Amino acid sequence: MPLPEPPTDLEVASAPREIPDDVKAIVGLPGPRRPAYYAVDSTSIGYFCEFSENADPRYDRRRAARVRAPATYLLTAMRSPIWAPDRHFLPHQYVMVSLALGTTKSVNLSVEHEFITPLYEGDQVTFVNTITEIAPSTNRLGTGFRVSEKVESFNERDEPLAVTIVTTFAYGYAEPADSEQAR
Repeated sequence: MPLPEPPTDLEVASAPREIPDDVKAIVGLPGPRRPAYYAVDSTSIGYFCEFSENADPRYDRRRAARVRAPATYLLTAMRSPIWAPDRHFLPHQYVMVSLALGTTKSVNLSVEHEFITPLYEGDQVTFVNTITEIAPSTNRLGTGFRVSEKVESFNERDEPLAVTIVTTFAYGYAEPADSEQAR
């Protein structure tokens, strides 16, 4: 009797996978409140406005008594700098990146922002991540998981700054020969 053909890459990629129990357990639970690396400062607001070609005078420290940041600056304020002087790097601002789903790739399907309170120079941003949904999903890229994450951000007065909903498709599985365990 001849041996069966090994599965093709497409068959392996489309094999359904279960959501790990430890990942299921965190769905709906808010994570810890995490601080941004730096307080908002007028120099970084200026760089952000120059880069995004935004000449609104509210964002210019030479023209405004209290420098306001563009709403989209908040997304930059939550990121850990790649040049962290103390070499202390913060975890990624999206928890989804570190979920133990066994996938090797991801693509954002949607990002929705609701900006609530303006962000100003001197504000210290904190944020809380909550995985709101994980579901098996299949699309043109293969089989994986559709993951939705809510990120709520606050200033130091505990005023809500924004709510961001990120929906990601995590897919691609490392085969045993590709993993660290096989080495």
